[in-house]
Amino acid sequence: MYNIPLSYVPSFAYEAVCGLFCCRKRNGKELDEQDATVSSAEKVAKASLAEPQNAPSAQPICPKVTLCPVPPKLTVTDYPDKIQPKLILKDFQPLNIWEVDTNGKQWPKGGAKFLVDTSTGRKYLKEDTSLIRKKCAALVLGTLVIQSVTAILNIATRVFAIVKLLCFWQGELTFKARLLETRDHFLKIIATPFALIGMLFASMYGVIRPYDGRKLYASMERLAYDRAVLAPCFQPNPTHHLLGGKIDGQNVW
Repeated sequence: MYNIPLSYVPSFAYEAVCGLFCCRKRNGKELDEQDATVSSAEKVAKASLAEPQNAPSAQPICPKVTLCPVPPKLTVTDYPDKIQPKLILKDFQPLNIWEVDTNGKQWPKGGAKFLVDTSTGRKYLKEDTSLIRKKCAALVLGTLVIQSVTAILNIATRVFAIVKLLCFWQGELTFKARLLETRDHFLKIIATPFALIGMLFASMYGVIRPYDGRKLYASMERLAYDRAVLAPCFQPNPTHHLLGGKIDGQNVW
């Protein structure tokens, strides 16, 4: 789209009208006075529409718009519920030592809000073990039903992404970048079935060892999806509960 100042448009229209109705020549001679006469009102209007040469250009009618802009990269600050800590081997450790974060945030009614996993330094909600056991028991059924469907959809989405990266040119990505992204999708496809089995094991393990099972389930979700699906409150530094409970409320769903 051309950036045409707004003040230019009426002048162009006026000149076109004058050219059609007032600027006819007769046999190459000068315009007849009667045909070329323009009323004083028209002259005033034309003078007011004319843009001074030294005047700053007016703003364009349509601002410049970039088609298909590249989406900004997600960050932990902007999307804390979508970007989780990067997985390390110790996130899958089945036996851990937990310490109360006495110097950290507190619950509104008192008491430390977080437990610290000494092996990774990550902070998890300090909830009653009885509630964590109930949540893990509910996740056994949720994993069998919901996570199975989610895992299949996740694999299908990644397969489509690989086909798109390999078969269609991505203008914003170099060939090397496309290969690296394809590799990541391929590894996720391989890891998803194992993560699904791991989530089922972790939910049952959490009934026996609540804190360790919770950590293991959260790690398996991040392994499969890069984010939480059924257990957002199990993640390190969680931002919300699955059923809408306030994150500042202790022992809620």
